[in-house]
Amino acid sequence: MRKTGTTDQQPGSGRPRTSRTAENIDAVNDLVQSQEGAPGTHKTTHQITKKTGISLRSVGRIIHKDIQLKCLKKRHAQKLTASNRIDQAIDQWRDRLNAFVKDKGKHFEHLL
Repeated sequence: MRKTGTTDQQPGSGRPRTSRTAENIDAVNDLVQSQEGAPGTHKTTHQITKKTGISLRSVGRIIHKDIQLKCLKKRHAQKLTASNRIDQAIDQWRDRLNAFVKDKGKHFEHLL
């Protein structure tokens, strides 16, 4: 306080950054984003940690604060197969409707 006249911290007086350096941010950025012309070439946070030697939390911090992206987990999606295609479902409903019209609504006689 005597030297500066204020209680504010001096720039550079704290502990220096070790993992969020410009080199590490560039390395993580290269691994996070898909390369142009090769979609799906991005890496997961665990893969980035193994490749760069940066901790998992620091990788997440770099992705969130410096690259301004969100870390999401990969999730398996339902595969579109012949058993769950919309066209097949429409055909099944059309067959059921035709059967109902053919029987003239006799399916509901037991309810009366």
